[in-house]
Amino acid sequence: MPAHNQLAPVEIPNRSTVRRGDYTKWSRLIMIQAALERDVQNPIIFHSPYNDRNETYAEEQWDAIDMDTGMLALPDAFVAEKGLPVA
Repeated sequence: MPAHNQLAPVEIPNRSTVRRGDYTKWSRLIMIQAALERDVQNPIIFHSPYNDRNETYAEEQWDAIDMDTGMLALPDAFVAEKGLPVA
């Protein structure tokens, strides 16, 4: 256990692997450990199928997104030149 003036390490999840809604829990945990307070309110006033009150419907909309249309392949030489991880 860390000393009282040190924070315990927190493993922050990769946002792409976290289900919708879980990221908020991690955000709150980090804010508590960092002794941060939410003192500014920014209401979300828009509506879309992706933030519908019916969470089942919203999940269906997120799951229906075709991720293949956002994929691209980089040439191996470019990846090596830029020091990117090999896919």
